[in-house]
Amino acid sequence: MHLKIFEFGKNGIKKNVECSHKKHLYSKFTSHFFRLVEGCFKYLMMKFYAINGKIIAAEKAKIGLTDLALLRAFGIFEYFRFVDGKPIFMEDHLDRLGCSANLMSLEIPFSRSELKNQILELAKVNKVVEASVHLILTGGYSEDVFTPSKPNLIILVKPYMPPPLSRFQNGTKLLLWKHKREIPEVKTINYIVPILSLKKRAKVGASDILYHDGKYISECSRANIFMVTHDGKLVTANKGVLKGVTRKHTLEVAKNVCKIAFREISIEEIKNAQEVFITSSSQRIMPVVQIDDCTIGNGKPGAITLQLANLLQSHIEKLHEKVVY
Repeated sequence: MHLKIFEFGKNGIKKNVECSHKKHLYSKFTSHFFRLVEGCFKYLMMKFYAINGKIIAAEKAKIGLTDLALLRAFGIFEYFRFVDGKPIFMEDHLDRLGCSANLMSLEIPFSRSELKNQILELAKVNKVVEASVHLILTGGYSEDVFTPSKPNLIILVKPYMPPPLSRFQNGTKLLLWKHKREIPEVKTINYIVPILSLKKRAKVGASDILYHDGKYISECSRANIFMVTHDGKLVTANKGVLKGVTRKHTLEVAKNVCKIAFREISIEEIKNAQEVFITSSSQRIMPVVQIDDCTIGNGKPGAITLQLANLLQSHIEKLHEKVVY
């Protein structure tokens, strides 16, 4: 299998060098790592945030102590990236923010156009090239510390720090964790379970936890999960999971590569899969080579995983070229 890679040259990074995957580790789906590392160190601290439509110096940005996001972890958020100064899949993320707000009975205090203008203006004043955007819609201030009110809208622009390159090259490990998120279709700010798992994950060398109900797996704490069967079919859960934006676009590029099935996946089935990978805005496609103590496939990133990663990257680049704001 031949893949497009990036190589270092005297003047930086050379693009689109054809090579064999067996001889080279830096496939196209890992290539942006180098540029991202170069870019993020230029902006280790963003100087401005936005709260309720007002751009504020980061050190002065604050909300009141009676906000339900603080008191009850009641709120929603979205996360997406800026690449080369332009947002990736911003429209998709704003769509999902609206769906989450509706399901949580929260009213977004600005029109879609106003919200986009705030994001773009904040990116401009922070001189964003490579960054991540965090949109947070809180439950608002509550006199009885329980009843929601008018939400506060917070926009944070932070440096994007890519996952370790070794995870893309060699694959990552997941830790099974019995849990089901409340209202899994909503991207809530409640991350108690994944944060509590940090120590155990670090101890066993896992990058994320994989939720299950004792029989079937669903999703990771920060990513959707896919399985490639031994007959080359791509399988992912479609119920009881967050409908990820990167998941959506992965399915779009996969439809011309392999058959796709939406169904439940048992714990035993995914442990015996030919390939496994996860998708998210921060990682795009990340190969999984181990779940608990079980090795997936031959213990290396699989051919279909790599093919889809390359196709997704090309798909993003084509869409990115068309983005005009």
